[in-house]
Amino acid sequence: MDIIKSKRTLHSLIKETLENSPEENIKFPRSFTYCESMGEPIFTITIDKKEEDFFINEKGQKWVKAN
Repeated sequence: MDIIKSKRTLHSLIKETLENSPEENIKFPRSFTYCESMGEPIFTITIDKKEEDFFINEKGQKWVKAN
């Protein structure tokens, strides 16, 4: 288990995971462990893909991709 110690690195890994294209083979759930320094709390951030082919617009309406 690698511990991420930089907020910048954590942010870039989360962004990379969320913006992945279908061609990339990122396995879900994907977890990251973050601790800024000794004496600070350790956080585990887990990203899991729950649903595919939908988005929620700015009004909060859910749109599902038609096949």
